[in-house]
Amino acid sequence: MNRPAAGGLRELVRHIVQRDVLRASAAKSRGWMVLVLDAAAARVLTPVLGLYDLVEERVTLVESLEKKRQPFPDMTAVYVVAATSESVARVAADWRGPTADPYADAHVFTLDALGDGEMGALREMARKLRALVELRLDFLALEARAFSLDEPRAFRVAPGAARGAALDAPRDAACARKLANLLATLGAGAGVVVRHRAGNARARACGARLLDELARGGGGDGGGGGGAAPGVVVLLVDRADDVLTPLVHEYSYQALVQDVLPVEGAARDRVRVADAAAPGAPPPDDAYVLSDRDALWVELRHAHVAAVVRRLRARTRAVLASHRGAADLRRGRGGDLSLGEMAAALRRLPEFRAATARLDAHMTLARAALAEFQRHRLLEQSQLEQTLATGVDADGAEARPRDVLKAVSRHLAAGADDDRGDRSHALRLAAAYVAAAGGRVAEAERTRLFDALRPDARDARRLRRLARVVADAGGLPTRDDAAALAARRARTAAAEAARTAARRRRSRGGAPTRRLASLRAALSAALSAAGRAANDDDGDDDGDGGDVEHRYAPPLKALVAALCDGDLDADLYPALGGAPDAATPAKRAAVSARKASSRRLARAPSAAAGAAAAAPFSGPRVVVAVLGGATYSELRAAYEVSRDTHREVIMGGSALLAPGGFLASLAD
Repeated sequence: MNRPAAGGLRELVRHIVQRDVLRASAAKSRGWMVLVLDAAAARVLTPVLGLYDLVEERVTLVESLEKKRQPFPDMTAVYVVAATSESVARVAADWRGPTADPYADAHVFTLDALGDGEMGALREMARKLRALVELRLDFLALEARAFSLDEPRAFRVAPGAARGAALDAPRDAACARKLANLLATLGAGAGVVVRHRAGNARARACGARLLDELARGGGGDGGGGGGAAPGVVVLLVDRADDVLTPLVHEYSYQALVQDVLPVEGAARDRVRVADAAAPGAPPPDDAYVLSDRDALWVELRHAHVAAVVRRLRARTRAVLASHRGAADLRRGRGGDLSLGEMAAALRRLPEFRAATARLDAHMTLARAALAEFQRHRLLEQSQLEQTLATGVDADGAEARPRDVLKAVSRHLAAGADDDRGDRSHALRLAAAYVAAAGGRVAEAERTRLFDALRPDARDARRLRRLARVVADAGGLPTRDDAAALAARRARTAAAEAARTAARRRRSRGGAPTRRLASLRAALSAALSAAGRAANDDDGDDDGDGGDVEHRYAPPLKALVAALCDGDLDADLYPALGGAPDAATPAKRAAVSARKASSRRLARAPSAAAGAAAAAPFSGPRVVVAVLGGATYSELRAAYEVSRDTHREVIMGGSALLAPGGFLASLAD
């Protein structure tokens, strides 16, 4: 089975484009080339290719297919376009008419397979067509182990829809086709097994369509390899089964940046913010780029934002301490500089500027994110959201519904009287209340919420539609599954502990009564913790004992961990295309992510890319796809499961959701 090269999925796609598109075209051409992209291709290529990559491959100009372009009759045109009739017609139109040819010749690459009609349209330019290749790259490679199918409207709620309200057959078919192309790019030729929640017709239909697409496209045999261990196990999840997770604010650096800062780009990897240390200053012309090539970003993105601030301060102090000219900044302050003062100090050290550019950028981003977090009073709100999600308060006591409603209403009312503008965060809290209640909110509760929130007609419609989605799903099935799984694992652990103790007693000829009482107490404590285990989080590696913790972990994390351990209930999550236990890691020998890919990079990967794949993985690859969109908290959880189980887990979905985008999808 092929695995991504050292930098993961994003580096693999970059290498394919370099090798199969740019270098293949350059080998048949002389001189410089013009790269012509339609909007879809630009979204696919922009996250993986930089200016240096293009110049190195003799690309002198990148142009938009949709815009009028200047002819360059001495240059080769390299078209990368979607396999749609509109884009193909535009390519053919370049070479039609009485005027001279716009380019010396043409190389055409499509993101997906061409239909007969599109193939016929390209016959008109056959005399100048030097290459025609179907790439099967119509997805976004966002990170080493993260992807998007670029279908942001896949979670839509039609008025009056019943169970399966998010079902959208054309978009689900597009998701299945794009997911098949992703698996083919990963080399999933040894068989694919799809797991989905029993009773979820949408996930089952999408899984069946995925296997059909793989069988037709040759990316896999669509049948689990006749009983052999699969190359990939796909877990298909419906966002409608857990609408609570996209609403909960969390404290990891990446999730917070995505939540409160203006993030741009198809990959949501460009941030343009004004420096909070210089009030009134306009945002910079150049955006901060959040990329796997930035080793500091890869290191910090899943850490608690408080730990990020500590690490940045420590590293900045180390830089300043090594420079004699910074002594005046520290004199009289005991070295206790604020984050803003540290960033300013770094900018005054020209000889350190190149080495500390990323450090300065992340200090600016962390400071801006924390400023927005405080401005919208999100600390109190996030604690309320986690109480709603877990059913216990910050002290671990069971939350009483009456007290929770009172606290939520008080927070919403205080926000309604605030003139600071953005009401999306308050709407999220009200939506979280509705979701946590299973969509069944009593009229008195709804009246109290609406009186405090004061929603306009559009926001009120969003809340009603969210309530219908949750009620139609029967609550929050993914959360319920995670809780049941945690309880089962706790019972298994308790039983194993009892058997171990019994064996020890037999070997020692008995045990004191007080030792037995202690054992019973320990077992009782383990069983009582089962209900809480589904919401336990791994915390932060920095030992952030004083930080506000993530009390709520995305339920999907428990399901993915169980799948990697071969412990996911086959009745609750049946398999298509193979045996449910085919994902058990013992069925395959360990394979190094550094050695197994047949697509070698021409250049050595960056330090960040190497870190992303430093540890070997064992067992079949696990691909998790959320129909309706995955969240950044779930992405963080997938990386944690991958680290803890030594399994390669690639997370994504029809989109990576920004919370505001998720709420917007409920509007119409």
